[in-house]
Amino acid sequence: MGDIDEDALQDTYQRIAKEIGVENMLKIYRLCRGEQISFPLHMYSRERVISAVKKQYDGTNLRELADRYGYSRRWLRSVLKNSSQLETNNKFI
Repeated sequence: MGDIDEDALQDTYQRIAKEIGVENMLKIYRLCRGEQISFPLHMYSRERVISAVKKQYDGTNLRELADRYGYSRRWLRSVLKNSSQLETNNKFI
């Protein structure tokens, strides 16, 4: 694409180039140009977080898991409680 005149870039591309560099901005441009992109609020999928938290929770690390995955402790507590209730109910079926 030749030399890039950063001063002539659209504002969005200028912000991206400033944050991650011109070469990486060009990769995003080539990959997504013309598309409207909306990034989810949470980086991690709820379903995958539920699975990971069930495996990683040791009874003392709720805050750490909430910080790691970007979900509230309240939501994670609810997930763990519901999971525990489901497992208990399944034992009697």
